[in-house]
Amino acid sequence: MKKLLSLICVVGLFALNVNDVKAQDTKFGIKGGATLYSVTTSFAGFEESSNSKIGFAAGAFMEKSFNDLLSLQVEGLFVQKGGEEEGDDFFGDEDITLSYIDVPVLLKVNIPLDGTVQPYVYGGGFLGYLLDATASEDDFEGDISEFLTDLNYGLSFGAGVSFGMLQLRYPL
Repeated sequence: MKKLLSLICVVGLFALNVNDVKAQDTKFGIKGGATLYSVTTSFAGFEESSNSKIGFAAGAFMEKSFNDLLSLQVEGLFVQKGGEEEGDDFFGDEDITLSYIDVPVLLKVNIPLDGTVQPYVYGGGFLGYLLDATASEDDFEGDISEFLTDLNYGLSFGAGVSFGMLQLRYPL
């Protein structure tokens, strides 16, 4: 919990400092929404994927426009990831919940249209920091963070649409 509070404070101070820049081509906002993740584990040459689990994401973003077509969007997000697996007679139902702070840096290509609807495609990378990792099976719940690395990174691609201040996007 201390890690989460520290990261929220740093992101908040960054947002306050960046907010001093008054430019028409820079936007700030908050983000929130649902996530859908699954977990893949590999052990001794065997690999298994879980069923998808619904979580949530929330945070803030800053978007810097270079022109009408291109912009750079940097986000600071709390993201809940994980997976679920239905058990059988021997093993019970298993639920894995992973909490991360993700910082995506995305290049957005806006598709110019008249009006307030603005479709776009995006791509870029992200860096994530593991805050918490728990696994539960029937009546047992435990911390599994010692089995995971603290840092997570990857690429993110997708498409979306902006309706004024509201953005909806779908990762590909």
